[in-house]
Amino acid sequence: MTPGGRSGKGKTSPSSSRGVARVFWSGRSQAIRLPKDFRVDERDLLISRRGKKLVLEPRVEPVDDNGWPKSFWKLFGALPDDFDLGPRDQPAERGALLGDE
Repeated sequence: MTPGGRSGKGKTSPSSSRGVARVFWSGRSQAIRLPKDFRVDERDLLISRRGKKLVLEPRVEPVDDNGWPKSFWKLFGALPDDFDLGPRDQPAERGALLGDE
């Protein structure tokens, strides 16, 4: 145990799947800083309680054939079959910002 009653720095051993996450406040929201070994690639996670445990899981959002989240179409309605979404592998065309040319 380290001074102040801390038991390590959030690191995990190779055989362990546990670590220490730090809880802190960010504005008016409570946040959790994850140890490096527990970093995730997802922007959003689902969180649930199982007894006293908090469980974080990747949020798997089903997508259509064009890569759009299916929940988007539920929210805004379906488009006609001949609607052209344009190429999705190129950046969007944008005009000048704030009148700059």
